[in-house]
Amino acid sequence: MKLSLFVLLVLFSYNHAQTVLLNEDFESYPDFTITNFGQWTNLDLDQLNTTTTIGGNPSPPLNWVATWPNAGAKMSYQIFNFSQSNATNDFTGATGDIRNFNPRSGQKYAACWAGKMVQSFQGNDDWLITPPVTLGSSNNQISLYLKSLSSSYGDEKFQIGVYLGTGNPVTSNDFTIINTPPFQQVTQNLNIDNNWRNFIYNLDAYSDQTIRVGIRCITQEASALLIDDVKITTSTVFILGVSDHLVTDEVIICPNPVRDVLNIMTDKIICNVQIYSTDGKFLKASYDKTIDVSEFTSGNYLVKILLKEGKQIIQQIIKK
Repeated sequence: MKLSLFVLLVLFSYNHAQTVLLNEDFESYPDFTITNFGQWTNLDLDQLNTTTTIGGNPSPPLNWVATWPNAGAKMSYQIFNFSQSNATNDFTGATGDIRNFNPRSGQKYAACWAGKMVQSFQGNDDWLITPPVTLGSSNNQISLYLKSLSSSYGDEKFQIGVYLGTGNPVTSNDFTIINTPPFQQVTQNLNIDNNWRNFIYNLDAYSDQTIRVGIRCITQEASALLIDDVKITTSTVFILGVSDHLVTDEVIICPNPVRDVLNIMTDKIICNVQIYSTDGKFLKASYDKTIDVSEFTSGNYLVKILLKEGKQIIQQIIKK
């Protein structure tokens, strides 16, 4: 007999007045270009020639050569169109490495290919920099999707930096790094699941200012860091009221009240978890079912859970 647990959740009903400041899917740029990115800027600080993955299927031909334009050239990022290349996917490793070129949306994305080391300890130092955007007064954030091309060479490493103003940064010192120091990693693509990961960063420290956001690849001897669907938004959250909802054990958030670690109990696939203050200010994002909330002061908070099936669940929690 299956025991169904019922939890009374206090959910806040709210609306977003959201403004999209940047919405980029890279579809409008020429295939395989390494310079023509519209108002985006590239910084190739490592100045290394780049690698290309093998493309044969089911086994790598001895004389296989990447034939798409700019393959192997010095570059920071390239607009890559898998459907117009001679590359192939390999979900089993039969050709020597496991790789997944599939885009998240459309046909194109920005790819940062691994640099060819000339000396020991060299690696990528490549920036892809957004056009200038002027943020709103609150609830500013950037959302982007990243993927490691291959699971055969280790995780891709990256940083997110903010540049103040409308100018053109020329060194890494021009940026303030805003993600977890010293870098974050994109989990390897271990199977045929497309495995694009959504990363979200709060930009409210730069409210009402004009900024550019840089995505820096600092991987050493991997395959390629892929970027798709970059969006910068600003919004105002209006909390309209409180309503009671009876929820089954489909998703349980516990303990509540919580002191240090919040657990999300569900068999569903979680795409994203966000924590807000009760006045709607974004505070933290996570992709795990275990979230450290020890950094927050005592009080009430809102937890928003986005499931892969498209359902959103919002629950109030109490931090001890």
